[in-house]
This record gives sequence, structure tokens and C-alpha cells, in this order.
Amino acid sequence: MAAAIAFIVAALAMASSAETRASRPQPSALISPAAVTSGPATGHRELTQPASIAPAANRSLTNQEGSLSTEARLEETGLGSVEFGMTLEEASRAAGRPVRELPECPGAAVAEGGPPEVWFGVRDGHVVNALVQNPEILTTYGIHVTDSEAEVLRVFPRARRIARPYVTELVVRHAHGLLVFSEAVHVDHAQDGIVTAINAAPNEADLSVRASCD
Repeated sequence: MAAAIAFIVAALAMASSAETRASRPQPSALISPAAVTSGPATGHRELTQPASIAPAANRSLTNQEGSLSTEARLEETGLGSVEFGMTLEEASRAAGRPVRELPECPGAAVAEGGPPEVWFGVRDGHVVNALVQNPEILTTYGIHVTDSEAEVLRVFPRARRIARPYVTELVVRHAHGLLVFSEAVHVDHAQDGIVTAINAAPNEADLSVRASCD
């Protein structure tokens, strides 16, 4: 959803991360789950391998069992201990808190008391994708909401860039699924190039599942 850009090791990047993020413009508005599209056209099967990335200091980039929180890491197979394909009951046990479909928005579920700005896509009672707009939740590759497009491309130099009317997507494909880094397109373009949402799913069909309230 791009020419290769030399990757700077995460240990060096983290040394200046506090200053960088303090000066980085924040998105004026986060896109809703409805704004995340189903990704690239079917048939594109190129696997995009990430550059080697070292764990960021004081931040675990692996998922552990326990209550779903901002310590959970997003990957192509799930969020934290919640794996795509689980029933809502199984997801609730894995998350350590109820994961329930929203009655006012069938097809979307949230973890009650869990981190805000996190939604699960639900089909036939099973969790099939996740949408994260919470900047405290990292992917297992270290990327998170409010990172720049350049930072995404440093880790995924072969990500496919797709420009849409109101959002630009960087689509990353792996053998086990997809990650879509979305950037809201602003009228004044002052904050373009900042990740405002990250969507994950095991395949395009599951990525396209949307709530009926969208």
C-alpha cells in the first residue's frame, strides 16, 4: 500500500525517539473503522519481508498471555493473546476480559475495560481482524500509530503504497497475513504521512470484514 531506504537500527533510533516524537505533528483526527479499506486488489501475492529490527528499549515486542492491555503487540495473526479465528468466548478467555460484539454495531467487538481505540472485526462469532488507533500499542515490528510513512518504509521498504481519496495505505504482506498502515489525507496536507490506524488480518477476505454500522 517505494525505493529501498537504509534501515537505522532500532537501538540508535530509540536514543532520539523522545525528542522526535515530542516534535512530531499529531493527527488532527483518527479515521474510523469504516475508513479502513480492504487493501490491494486480489492477485498481488508478493511477500514483503521486514528489515531486521531489534527490540526497542523497555518495550517487549513479543506477546504474552494475560490481560489485554497496551502492552499487547499487533501482528498478522492477532493482537496480544487474542488470535484471529478465535470465537468471542475464546478471545475473552485469552484477553482476560470480556470481548463482546457491539449491539449497536454488529460485526465490531471491543474488549471491555481494555485499551481504547481498539476494535476487532467479527464474522460468524469469530474474531477475524483487528483495527488499532491507539498509539501506545506497537506492532511486533515496533511501528505504531503516529509514526511516519518514512519510519514504516524503513522497516518495510517493499510495502505497497495505495493512494485513495481520503486515506493512503501501506500494505505489507507475509505468509501468515497482512498489515495495513493507513494515513488520513488532510485537506491542508499539513499532517499527511502520519500513520493514523493499523489494520491486521490473516488474509484479504478477513481484512474486508466490516461492521454493519459502517
